[in-house]
Amino acid sequence: MKQHSSNFLSTPHTRHMAVIGLILLILFAGAVPSRSDSGEGELVILHTNDFHGSLLPREDKSVSDRPENVGGAAYLAGEIEKKRAENPGKVVLIDCGDIAQGTPISNFFAGEPVIKYMNYIRYDVMTLGNHEFDWGQDKLRQMLKKAAFPIICANMIEESTGKLPTWLKPYIIIERNGVKAGIIGVITSHMPTLSNPKHIKGLKFLEPQEPIRQAMKELNAKGIKTIILVSHLGIEEDRKIPLEIPGITAIIGGHSHTVLKTPEKVGNTVIVQAGYNGKYLGELQLKIKKDTGELLSYNVEHELIPVIDREIKPDSKVEEMLKPYREKVDPIMNEELATVTEDIINKAPEGYGDTPLGNLVTEAIKDTYNADLVVYNTEGIRAPLHKGRLTKGAVYTMLPFDNAIVNIELPGSVIIDVLEYYCANPKCAQVAGATFTYYPKREKGKRIENLLINGRPLDVNRFYKMATVDFLYFTAGDLDAYKKGKNFAYDDIARDVVEAWIKKTGKISPSQDRRIKLIKEQ
Repeated sequence: MKQHSSNFLSTPHTRHMAVIGLILLILFAGAVPSRSDSGEGELVILHTNDFHGSLLPREDKSVSDRPENVGGAAYLAGEIEKKRAENPGKVVLIDCGDIAQGTPISNFFAGEPVIKYMNYIRYDVMTLGNHEFDWGQDKLRQMLKKAAFPIICANMIEESTGKLPTWLKPYIIIERNGVKAGIIGVITSHMPTLSNPKHIKGLKFLEPQEPIRQAMKELNAKGIKTIILVSHLGIEEDRKIPLEIPGITAIIGGHSHTVLKTPEKVGNTVIVQAGYNGKYLGELQLKIKKDTGELLSYNVEHELIPVIDREIKPDSKVEEMLKPYREKVDPIMNEELATVTEDIINKAPEGYGDTPLGNLVTEAIKDTYNADLVVYNTEGIRAPLHKGRLTKGAVYTMLPFDNAIVNIELPGSVIIDVLEYYCANPKCAQVAGATFTYYPKREKGKRIENLLINGRPLDVNRFYKMATVDFLYFTAGDLDAYKKGKNFAYDDIARDVVEAWIKKTGKISPSQDRRIKLIKEQ
């Protein structure tokens, strides 16, 4: 059969139809997604964590070897606005919890000036930290009620309902630069060992994995493929999450105070954390494929920006905002108590065990109560004491938590159990009255040797007077030793005790003695 060929535009009718088709194609071209809609987008996540009420700059040699002031809300605000100007339409501002507890200017006003500052600088979202509960749930709700940004936490539920409190959301959805992202919040599940039981009564803190999966499922069903986890779990837990839950674009972390200068990548998830006390502002730059949520690239360097006063122009409006609070607090906190002969640091020589500052704090309590043994939590001692004039404010910043002293008499037979329990913490505990050798790799009950109480071998048949703080006493849920004690008594706030002892002493120096000898090999 002979094949015929023809020209499609050979007739007037077909030429007319082709012209109409071309016109329609031009008219409806706008309905076809452009490359910018289905191509790449950028998110710039500015992040802070563990701010702890650090509204004012402070001297900190860990950030710069020159003794400039570091941090402070006015300097953070100045840097945040600079980054917003450099990245128009791309910035998301996130905080990972522990925002308020830690300084006089914050604590005296139950966190109000911190929330005021965060509202001013336009935070987009925050998750809860364990120290949000330090003043109890009523004060927490009062503080957060003033927040102009959402509070997210997917794994904290009410025991009575099995649901999130009404003032919480598990996640939010944001859009920047054409990229839609789901932001999920989680808090550590170890709250029963981190907070006074009365402050978290009626609440349950779930392991975060299943709540994260559920939130991701809901977000994916809404077409959200870029997932940001805002975590107050700590760096070690953050590193585990991507191994169990794929599909998280980035984890913005807190709780462990990790200065993570270079982002880590576990699987396809980027992990960052910005230290503590506002010393650094994190800046995570993400390039994302819009239609799939695929992470195309991120900044591997300069993720943390040091907040140093000589390098940043402060926001004068923040300084003015804090002025009325300072006028009330500064006259009290500027009272001179003593002289410090040289810097007293809160760091053990080998990174574990007793510290010069811990020795000072526990010795002050021991002398005040004539105790045989003092145990204090290392994490409760927050800032070093610097050489020179020592003020009431410096002591408050060193011991910001309102922990009360607890006195109890314990039989010698359980003293080793108590010391082993508190030394098992990664940062150990601070002690006075005791010296011993600690073998962390041995089985329980055999980790402590050469124990002396006030220079004498432990007598298992006598009672010893022990002083500690209510935080340690009430969070030691699986420590049976306290059940064998007697003459339990509440006493003064630990900070007030240490402050009075320092003022009486007049001149203080770092302790040179070592109380805990660590043997890692055995």
